[in-house]
Amino acid sequence: MPALSIDGYPIEPSTYIPVIEAMCDDYEERFGPVAFDTVRFVGVHEDFNNGYSTPGLVLVPNYIWDDDGTGSFIQRDFYLAHELSHQWWGNDVIIDASRDWWLI
Repeated sequence: MPALSIDGYPIEPSTYIPVIEAMCDDYEERFGPVAFDTVRFVGVHEDFNNGYSTPGLVLVPNYIWDDDGTGSFIQRDFYLAHELSHQWWGNDVIIDASRDWWLI
């Protein structure tokens, strides 16, 4: 993982541990326990500018973890919450036809 994001801020994934834990607690309260023992968040090269979630694993571009000194803010939190939500639904959806791929 590089030391700086593409916009020049230090990448500090550990600063988001409390944010992700709070999101997990909220989802568990609303929707029940996650289906997997462990959910890992991984920063990947910033040319990969989308998130990706598969059972037990969430990939996000490194710039999500950069620390510009403002702490948590809504755009990052929404991005992480969206990818994390796939751990509760989306990955477990069974599709009947190709037109239903959007559900996953």
